[in-house]
Amino acid sequence: MITKVCEWKEFHPNGNIWIIGEIGIIPEMWKDIYDHRTEFKGYENQNVCRLGIWKKFYDNGQLAWTLDYGDGTYSYESKEKFPSYRKDGQLIKT
Repeated sequence: MITKVCEWKEFHPNGNIWIIGEIGIIPEMWKDIYDHRTEFKGYENQNVCRLGIWKKFYDNGQLAWTLDYGDGTYSYESKEKFPSYRKDGQLIKT
């Protein structure tokens, strides 16, 4: 059970967005069902999970990758596949 959902953003030194997504705050008693972390800046020593779609960008604004964390539980499996890109915008083929 997630008690609070917050937008998460990280920035490159040049001010451009680096990572964007959502996090959920989890009570201690529910933490074991979520893929949780305790070291998110500003949320230290709290159980935090990543939620929904996360995107990471290069310092020039080019999208690097997209991941779907869904509901944040260990059992969640995304049905979507997202492409990854190089800094120059070239698609990384897998």
